[in-house]
Amino acid sequence: MNDNPKKWQLTDFRLEFKKGYDYNKTIDRYEGMVKFENKESEQFTLKITPELSVLFIKLITNELAISVNELSSVVLKSLQDVTGNQCENTITEGI
Repeated sequence: MNDNPKKWQLTDFRLEFKKGYDYNKTIDRYEGMVKFENKESEQFTLKITPELSVLFIKLITNELAISVNELSSVVLKSLQDVTGNQCENTITEGI
């Protein structure tokens, strides 16, 4: 393992949906940031533009759909265990 105190590590990655009407930005958009820090507590933050945010969203779309499907299956199984009724997974139809 490299214990170089100057080695930069990603410490935060955020991508958020923002509604329009936020200081001259009148359209809905995704905005984000990435933050890096080293062991000497030096850090820097880069802003993710709305255009770059769209690329991130496209990159994770398939994995997101799989995760939503898996989560809905787990929730439905829990409901079936509690109620004893059979539930259908229609949450992710069309994804």
